[in-house]
Amino acid sequence: MSNDTGRGPLSRQRNSRSRRERIKAAQAEASAWLQQDRERNGVKTDNRLENLEYCSASDNQRHAVATGLAPKPPLRRGTDNDHTCRLNEEQLRSIRRDYAEGRGIPGLAREYRVGDSTVRNIVRRNSWAWLSDE
Repeated sequence: MSNDTGRGPLSRQRNSRSRRERIKAAQAEASAWLQQDRERNGVKTDNRLENLEYCSASDNQRHAVATGLAPKPPLRRGTDNDHTCRLNEEQLRSIRRDYAEGRGIPGLAREYRVGDSTVRNIVRRNSWAWLSDE
């Protein structure tokens, strides 16, 4: 009589697929995540076999920009037309000017509603280094 209750490592081992089958399944799943199909001519409704190809996500994005299906990303983060910016150029100049006049980083961070590290990076020119103090 066996002590196997249908649970535990013995039953899992008996009911599981072989190691090779598990590896093949994992590889197929990974390749599905890594590859995307795209339409060569850029027309989303043209799903003819000769118009489809597999590519990586980055290749797909480059193709979309090249064919005009997606906007070109900004060349430099931190410009006024970058939608992720919370501060404009005049505010950045004001932060640097106020810091040079002796205001503290925590007070400037509260005033502009950003983190201390953001203000610190601005005044040290770790970010927005290209912006002049004119």
